[in-house]
Amino acid sequence: MDQLFCQASVMRPSPYLVGLVLVASLGVASLASGFAAAPASAGQTSSTDTPAQSRPPVPSPSPTPPKDKAPSPSTSSPPMAPSAQPAPTTHGAGPTWAAPAISGGFAFLGSLLVLLAALGNTDRTVKAGQKSAEALIHQKSNETELEHINLRLTDFYAPFMLRSDESRMLIEVLRARQTTPETFRTLTALQDVGWRRTLSKADATLVQAIVHNGEELRELIRTKGGLADPAIHEHLARASTHFRLLALAEAGALDDAERLSAHVYPRELDDALRAAVDHLLARASRIRQATSSPHGLIDPLTLPTGAALPARPMD
Repeated sequence: MDQLFCQASVMRPSPYLVGLVLVASLGVASLASGFAAAPASAGQTSSTDTPAQSRPPVPSPSPTPPKDKAPSPSTSSPPMAPSAQPAPTTHGAGPTWAAPAISGGFAFLGSLLVLLAALGNTDRTVKAGQKSAEALIHQKSNETELEHINLRLTDFYAPFMLRSDESRMLIEVLRARQTTPETFRTLTALQDVGWRRTLSKADATLVQAIVHNGEELRELIRTKGGLADPAIHEHLARASTHFRLLALAEAGALDDAERLSAHVYPRELDDALRAAVDHLLARASRIRQATSSPHGLIDPLTLPTGAALPARPMD
């Protein structure tokens, strides 16, 4: 899903590129309109620059003096020459296309400023939307991981540890009734036919309960062991072997205590289980503190020194 979102972001055209194309088009159109208006303005100026007074006046005909009376030299005057009108001057005037071009330039700059402001708002909106989408993706991923952590804890670790603690308490009760409790191990004792015959009814019931719990734990490993951390798979395999041998010994199918003494319950499994549970709880706590942030992959489980298994027993 992250990859699809990134591809969609790359394919989206840049708003700055679109804005620059629009501004360039608007500027070209403004300048073109300014230059198109220049010839029309020039034509209007040429038709009105010559005033009516600059045209030479048509001389009016002088009145014809009567024939019987000669014109008086004192009253007659020579005809007046038409007065010359000053020609219009254009000294200092700019080119006729300058005003439309300047107007178009200001329109271009104004449009550019408005468009840049709009592009800034659009870019901030896009980035905010992208950030919100990424936070939603991280939140969904974190919720999925929290659900998986809860599944591992409730479906494997919790039931296994509870039943294992129950078996350990039953064994402690049985051990306390032995003559040498400090060296007593259930698997080796069950292979002693004489010991099994001397068991009281209460001790025989305790043995049956211990073996039954072992079979339940073995079934849990077989069906839900995939939820356990890979770092403790070897511990679980040795525990499953022990539970199977315990059932066979209780049924009287084993009689080689010395050879099978290396397959007693691996006590290192208890420390490994607690370390795995603490590891998952710490991970869940970090995720809940920032559910919308990425957390990467979970760190590998590091087992404590007390959880280190001894060398594998050889046949």
